[in-house]
Amino acid sequence: MTRDKSMIKDLLDELLADELVTIGRCTLYAHMCENWGYKDLHESLEKGAGDEMLHAELLIKRIMSLGGEPAVPSLSKMKTAKTIEEIIFNNKEAESASVRAYNVAIFLANRIGDKATANVLANLLDMEKEHEKWAKKQLSKVDKKKGK
Repeated sequence: MTRDKSMIKDLLDELLADELVTIGRCTLYAHMCENWGYKDLHESLEKGAGDEMLHAELLIKRIMSLGGEPAVPSLSKMKTAKTIEEIIFNNKEAESASVRAYNVAIFLANRIGDKATANVLANLLDMEKEHEKWAKKQLSKVDKKKGK
């Protein structure tokens, strides 16, 4: 594997690790919302976990198409929450971080001329932006209820 491919593979591994944590976070938060009686949030977060699983699968396929094997040396710590507000805030923060990470990855893939990876990442970025938009909308609803 060339140095450029190795660099991209390492970056894809980092994105994969983030997606795996996000799957867990969305699943955990979905069940918490269900337990607290927030049916709509439960369903949205459950769907989000499925979306994140798709992201992970696409990253795995791209890593393998580059001749590598997915490697997740470590996972970041998942933020827990005790309130619905914390769930929504943590989710928004995580989605915003994902958007930033995908933008950096796309820049680097384009910089080394890996258009195929940049295209895969651009599609994932579009989905992450939708998740971020949804999370911001939910946070805005909470803020309005609190009178902020």
